[in-house]
Amino acid sequence: MLEIIFLIIINVIVTVAIVLVALKIEINIMSKIMEQTENRIDQKLNLAKKLRNNTINK
Repeated sequence: MLEIIFLIIINVIVTVAIVLVALKIEINIMSKIMEQTENRIDQKLNLAKKLRNNTINK
């Protein structure tokens, strides 16, 4: 009986650890996606500024 309880506790701990690692991986992936999105937005803003400056200068 004690062995079963011990195995259940170990199983719960391992499951929680796996979930935490999966969440950390997902957070890292999401932060990289957000960083890429920010870079694309910055590039588009810079392009818009250049186009606007070219239009104003002409």
